[in-house]
Amino acid sequence: MTISAIESLVHSECMLLAARSIGRSRGVGGGQVLMYLLMVAVAIGVVCAAIYFGNRAAHKWKHDSQAGLFSGLCRAHGLTGASRGLLKQVAGQSGVRYPSQVIVEPRWIKQAAQGGPLKSRARELEELHEELFS
Repeated sequence: MTISAIESLVHSECMLLAARSIGRSRGVGGGQVLMYLLMVAVAIGVVCAAIYFGNRAAHKWKHDSQAGLFSGLCRAHGLTGASRGLLKQVAGQSGVRYPSQVIVEPRWIKQAAQGGPLKSRARELEELHEELFS
C-alpha cells in the first residue's frame, strides 16, 4: 500500500468514528438514522415520480389532443388571443367539431364571413383568412 492509500483509509475510518460518536452523544441509534435515510429516499422518489408523470401528461396534451393541436397551430401562425377567440367562434357557429379544422380549411372562415351571426365581423374574418391562407 502506498502512503496516500493509507492516509485515505485512516481519514475515512476517522470520519466513521466521528459520525458514530456524534450519533451516540445525541442519542440517535443506527436504526433511527436508517429510518431518516429511508424517509428522505421515499420523499425524493415521490418528487421524481410527480415530475415524471407531470411531464408525460403535458407531452400527451401537447401532442395527442385537439386542444394542443389548436394551440400549436395558433402559436405557429402567431395568432393573437382575439384571433384565437374568433376562430373558436367560427368553429362553434359553423358546427365544426374541432377548432383546428378552421385553421386548415379556408371554407369555414369564408362561410362565417358571408352569413350568420359573425357577419358583422366580416372584415376581421377576411383579414384573418388572408393571414392564414396567403
